[in-house]
Amino acid sequence: MILGKSPFSLSPDGKELAFILTRGQAQDDTICHGVVVLRLADHAVRLIDLGGEQILNFGNLRGADHPSGEAAILRPVWSPDGQWIAYLRRDQGITQAWRAKVDGSHVEAITSLSSDAEGVAWSSDGQRLIVAWRAGRAEARLGIAREGAKGWLYDARVTPHESAQPGPPSGLVQGLIAVDVASHTVKSASSAEEGDFQTQALSNDAAKPEAWALDGSHAWTQPLRKELRPQYRIEISGSQHRPIACSWDACQGTILGLWWQEKPRTLIFLRKEGWNAGSMALYRWKAGGSPPRRILQTDGVISGCVAAAGGLICNSEEARSPRRVVRIDPGTGRQSLLFDPNPEWSHFQLGRVKRLTWINKFGLPSWGDLVLPFGYRPGTRLPLIITQYTSRGFLRGGTGDEFPVFPFSARGFAVLSLEKPPFYASVLPNIQTFDEANAANQKDWMERQNVLSSLAIGVDKLVEMGVADPKRVGITGLSDGASTVSYALINHPTFAAAAISTCCDGPHTAMTYGGIAWADWQHKVLGFPLDIEDQREFWRPLALSLNARKIDTPLLMQLSDKEFRLGLEAFSALREAGKPVEMHVFPDEYHEKVRPLHRLNSYNRSIDWFAFWLQGKEDPDPEKAEQYRRWEKMRASQPAAAGEASISPTSEPMPRHPPVP
Repeated sequence: MILGKSPFSLSPDGKELAFILTRGQAQDDTICHGVVVLRLADHAVRLIDLGGEQILNFGNLRGADHPSGEAAILRPVWSPDGQWIAYLRRDQGITQAWRAKVDGSHVEAITSLSSDAEGVAWSSDGQRLIVAWRAGRAEARLGIAREGAKGWLYDARVTPHESAQPGPPSGLVQGLIAVDVASHTVKSASSAEEGDFQTQALSNDAAKPEAWALDGSHAWTQPLRKELRPQYRIEISGSQHRPIACSWDACQGTILGLWWQEKPRTLIFLRKEGWNAGSMALYRWKAGGSPPRRILQTDGVISGCVAAAGGLICNSEEARSPRRVVRIDPGTGRQSLLFDPNPEWSHFQLGRVKRLTWINKFGLPSWGDLVLPFGYRPGTRLPLIITQYTSRGFLRGGTGDEFPVFPFSARGFAVLSLEKPPFYASVLPNIQTFDEANAANQKDWMERQNVLSSLAIGVDKLVEMGVADPKRVGITGLSDGASTVSYALINHPTFAAAAISTCCDGPHTAMTYGGIAWADWQHKVLGFPLDIEDQREFWRPLALSLNARKIDTPLLMQLSDKEFRLGLEAFSALREAGKPVEMHVFPDEYHEKVRPLHRLNSYNRSIDWFAFWLQGKEDPDPEKAEQYRRWEKMRASQPAAAGEASISPTSEPMPRHPPVP
């Protein structure tokens, strides 16, 4: 999630908390959404609305709006009188503004817009909902449909790996309307109503941490210097509006949030710190001569905090514990549980998790979380699976949650959940822009070398510790992690199995299936050769298609239907070379998979894949018989398998693994 943005909304009297709870249900392949009200005094929970579809974030993909598969953070908002809650809900493919009575006695849609509502707030008198939407998006889609009758012009609007249809343009103006909640009449928002909307929207702006106290005191962050990832310093102004800079080291760096506590008047702030910013810490600071005092430090994640009587209400998660709602005491940093959405998780027996740190060959700090099976005996070498490229908070499955860490561990694997090191360009002087950084990272594939160095040294560390069997190491990846997999299979061919959820770069893929806008940017900024140029030597260090004959690592590709075309060049070459490769395509999916049943089936196939290649195990489930016939045929065709006896399926079903909340 976006760490600074909060899903929580505190009632006007400060006694109740509203948020939206989301739960995937593989049984019927749905995602259940519920609007929840939590009474802080006794932790009682009321569900006041249930229903709706997943709302995804849209991003600017080369000039057009596209969803990535990442869930949007939705924050309900209380009416000024505390009797109603407004929120966004999506049904039949369109998002509207809704409201619900706090006691759950009445629920209704307030808008009937032709394109998605994107934000909702209350007017100061509580009589109207101010709703943000982009009317131009609906008009753009109609225009694209009309154009299709004559044939779409293939231009920079098209992302061909997703669709032949041009996407609606990014940057369409967001408009505000005011809807009378009694009559549902709609008018343009007044300047006062625009102010109401902006006030409520800015209070949850993740990009700019700031806080206001009751007496008008203001706290904000000020950039210390211009750089790609600027470091910030906390500054405050008191009731007399005299700026005061916090000059202590703890007040500088990556600041994620600021909150005032009134009694006594202190500023609470959250920052990243430690090895490669792998920890989070809460501090309290009273302006004056004393330095800030750290009240909490964790290798987990604290997110979405809102100030409330008695402290902060936040999401809290640790490597072995899914996200929970907690209250954090501003004096001691002690966390007390308010709500646990996954109480069943505590019933599972989990192995130990240990944070490991090291330096890669470029001198950049690297780390990963080692997850061992429950009951692991020290000195036992295990097959190892690497997940990428984030390892923060609850260890679900790396970036995109594609590869399930604890289910792997429950099947007898050690797992190294790898955090990506800082960019290679961060060691270079005079890099001022992201384009310059991208060009430096791309030159001679230095960023790929950087990540591979961290990965290889981490694996060597586990081998030296006696944990990992060097002949049974598997690697996984999505997005940038998938690029690391491709580069590793070519340049560090020590992996016994691999699985990816996106794929791949190659001589034609990069400059063709991404579309005109993507090709032009890559050529201009990164220096990628054009299709009409001789590209083979340029792409040889990264392209699976150009190295198919020498790659023997079994590769599982589980791709979305919107991106599988990017994998065809690599898959076709590996298949033609007779290599062990298998591709599955999931319908109606994005860069990250959304549908619960797709996630579950992807998880199970990944577990089966690594159990087969790294452990020699097969699940005797009759429905998987055809799967294993294919894989046994692959194994028999491998040079190393010549003359070896085939491995029989296990006589007992594989152990039940923990679900992924």
